[in-house]
Amino acid sequence: HLLSEIRGKNYISNIEVGREYSRVGKIITIDVTGNSAMAKATITNKNKVYTDYLLLLKLDQGWRISNKIFTVQQTVSQQYQKQ
Repeated sequence: HLLSEIRGKNYISNIEVGREYSRVGKIITIDVTGNSAMAKATITNKNKVYTDYLLLLKLDQGWRISNKIFTVQQTVSQQYQKQ
């Protein structure tokens, strides 16, 4: 597995303005203690489910993501197509 760092500006630059993306995002859990929080979210498209784990800090400017890791799995329909 590869471990890499992607800066926010680089991530955003990959999103094409006006392009429609067929995906559904859900917030699964949020746990807040004082000015710290952690969240679990999923993004599902027709082929994959991405699960994001985020660490957040509340700063003077508002909530900011300090760290993020993710994992990706094929959807059930894709698993059956490979067999």
